[in-house]
Amino acid sequence: MVERVSRGATTVTVACKLPAGLWLQLWDMVDVPEGSPTGTRNIKKAQKKGAPIKLNGCALPFGAVPEFPMPGGYALTTIPADFWEEWCRQNADSDILANRIIFAHASPTDTEAQAREQARNKVKSGFEPIDPRNPPKVGMKITPATTAA
Repeated sequence: MVERVSRGATTVTVACKLPAGLWLQLWDMVDVPEGSPTGTRNIKKAQKKGAPIKLNGCALPFGAVPEFPMPGGYALTTIPADFWEEWCRQNADSDILANRIIFAHASPTDTEAQAREQARNKVKSGFEPIDPRNPPKVGMKITPATTAA
């Protein structure tokens, strides 16, 4: 479920919960000839459309200060609204949109508010570090490292 977010805005603020961020790329489907035993035929092939856009990621080196807002553990990036809407249309069935791992609003304050709300609701990306004091119950034994004396 991807709603139209720009409503006349020229930019949107995208929130991303992925540690390394995400490169967004638009594609056009173009007809290209393909050889076959009976001659040539046209097939559809994806062709890059424009330059990719990099979304900021939420992982930072220890002690680093982010160069962009990070409310609720989501890194914010401002991108063109028409690019975002086209990317959402091309990727409408993506789990990162459906699970709100990335989302956008025309207003930065609305994006920040949703990021904080999702943090309160403990929305997970699946890339969170493992807590050695409370390991997941997945059938493997995880023990914390001990320091050598």
